Amino acid sequence: MIFFHNFEGEIVRTYMTAKNIIIALFLVFFFSLNTFSQDEDETIITHQVWLDYHKYYKFKPEWELFGDIGYRFIPKDFEWQTFLVRPSIRYFASSRWEVMGGVGFFQTFNKDLPNSFEIRPWQGVRLKWPSFEPIFFSHYVRLEERIYFPQEAQVEFNFRFRYRIGVKINVYQSPSKNLIFIPGYAEVFVDFGPKIQETFSNRARFALGIGYKTNKNWTFEFHFVGQNGRSGQEEQFNTSERLYQFKVRKYLFKKEYRGSKSPDDF
Repeated sequence: MIFFHNFEGEIVRTYMTAKNIIIALFLVFFFSLNTFSQDEDETIITHQVWLDYHKYYKFKPEWELFGDIGYRFIPKDFEWQTFLVRPSIRYFASSRWEVMGGVGFFQTFNKDLPNSFEIRPWQGVRLKWPSFEPIFFSHYVRLEERIYFPQEAQVEFNFRFRYRIGVKINVYQSPSKNLIFIPGYAEVFVDFGPKIQETFSNRARFALGIGYKTNKNWTFEFHFVGQNGRSGQEEQFNTSERLYQFKVRKYLFKKEYRGSKSPDDF
């Protein structure tokens, strides 16, 4: 009887998880349709690959150093490539609130256009709410100060505001604490000040992926990302970008905090 009771409970949990996943996928699909519902004859489609490595080091209960390095490129003839480094710091005000900031360095190489370098200081606040286990939501607001150095041109500067609503769905956790999950988000961008003459500029981004978190504080993720943007300062926002993003995360802890739970970053 105990066996059948546990089996019945497992079926119910599996059903609820599947139901939640379907709802989340529908929401992402719905928002994506609204963003990319332009006439195919007028839409330019580009494909990019993003490779990112993130590292986290919790040195106090409320403080964490983190950052990422990345390589992004267009596979077709490598006509656009970007290398980035972003050292950052985060303060955990509570289990729900996080305050963070850092600076990013971006080196971009173009095949047919001038290259560029960018310094991007930024500040952000994240609220993790609401939570309906196994579904967790977050709201992330970020302000960036962009200092842009086009090759053989004057330095340009503007501000960019970003808002992201994220979702994480825990699908399965093994007895050894390894976790399979589905991450997703929708994000909007708003520029303030003069336009920067960058190769690509976007105003909306949507992502859905799959992730695997080990009990050794490693996380591996793949995201399929869609962006609505433009490929030049004088162009219309009629470029539909397909991004294939691979993320690896490593969590480290100061000796006295080893064994602590790795914070979710979504």
